[in-house]
Amino acid sequence: MTGKTMKFTCPQCGRRERFCRYWNHSIGDWCRDTLAGKCDRVNNCGYEKFPDKDASRRAVTIRHATSTPKHAEMPLIPMNVQWNAWKSIGARNCLKEWFRSMFGKEVADQVWDEYGATAVDNSRVAFWQFSGDGTAVTARVIPYKPDGHRDKGKAMYWAHNTLKTKGYNPAKHLFGLRHAMGCKAAKIAVVESEKSALLCECARRRYGIFNDYVFVATGGATFLQATLDGDRTLLGGRDVYLFPDSDKAGRQWRENAAKHIAGVEDCAHLYAEEIGADGSGYDIGDLICDFVKEQRRKERETIERTLDDILVSFGFPAGYRPKHWLF
Repeated sequence: MTGKTMKFTCPQCGRRERFCRYWNHSIGDWCRDTLAGKCDRVNNCGYEKFPDKDASRRAVTIRHATSTPKHAEMPLIPMNVQWNAWKSIGARNCLKEWFRSMFGKEVADQVWDEYGATAVDNSRVAFWQFSGDGTAVTARVIPYKPDGHRDKGKAMYWAHNTLKTKGYNPAKHLFGLRHAMGCKAAKIAVVESEKSALLCECARRRYGIFNDYVFVATGGATFLQATLDGDRTLLGGRDVYLFPDSDKAGRQWRENAAKHIAGVEDCAHLYAEEIGADGSGYDIGDLICDFVKEQRRKERETIERTLDDILVSFGFPAGYRPKHWLF
């Protein structure tokens, strides 16, 4: 499995290639305990076993290992060629069209370009990760349906694996890191999914909410520690706030942050208490969608009231609509 992600069969759920064993950096080898590791099916399985009980030692020497260090230590091969190729394709994409329907073409296109989200084809979107110097490192390529939901019938994959380049196994970075580094005064708001980060930024520009924040994504609950550990220094030591999903993986997300990452604050209370949906998987992206729907309803009502005022001024009853009008 040279140059590719290495995963094993989970000892609990039995699913193949879903179990990440731990690598012990102090001895330069896999942990001797073959059951020590974590299943990436966080919500459906949740298996995790540490090789020892010393949490402080574990935080220093043990990391989630998905490949051999020989590959991880090799110099990175920039993927800027692939990034520019997908960016120039300009493929019509169902998720991008959904964003345009929510926020308008100008706002949606601007946010996608600044964050580095490109259409691979009609359903798949590449969410690009950039290093501190702006180099395209890799991207999570995720399929979506026209309604904006992820298409779980199709596989997600990493862009760098399509190159089949021996020894290329890049470090993970926050999606939106490049954009966040340019927003010097903003607080850093960390969400799980790339789509949620785009939703929050579009809503900020369209409706003026969350103006004090710039949103970045870890690309899932399992990458919280790896991405923040690597990118915190690039963000200039700014305040970091977590917006975890309201489910089992989200709760684990908070616990991992409390144990291993200093100086972060959990902002789940900003929306979890209001919606009362703990455990449902509801996330800040869902909250934004509900907010936008409500704003659009109010806008329609305002238009209707304005139209009624005009009709009444001409002697028509309120609510009157001629049959040939498209209202």
